[in-house]
Amino acid sequence: MSESAPLNVLLVEDDDVAAEAVVRSMQRAGIPCSVTWVEDGQAALEVLRGQDTKHHVPRPRLILLDLNMPGMNGFEFLEVVRAAPLLKEE
Repeated sequence: MSESAPLNVLLVEDDDVAAEAVVRSMQRAGIPCSVTWVEDGQAALEVLRGQDTKHHVPRPRLILLDLNMPGMNGFEFLEVVRAAPLLKEE
């Protein structure tokens, strides 16, 4: 990744206030990034698999993951990603 390329971030967070705080903090720090925000682990998997009709984004270089969410929580999300060869990066 070149230094001028923006960082693609997938933010998995069910709390609107916390998600906005993360985005604002990255902007204030001057981090050139594109943030895709989803509200649970299942939605994050859909983004990673290219199945989300609202978010067509490049593979994220960074995933910021809330561990305590309704539906599929962060721990369950990690189990699925680690078990899926197409989702984990060697």
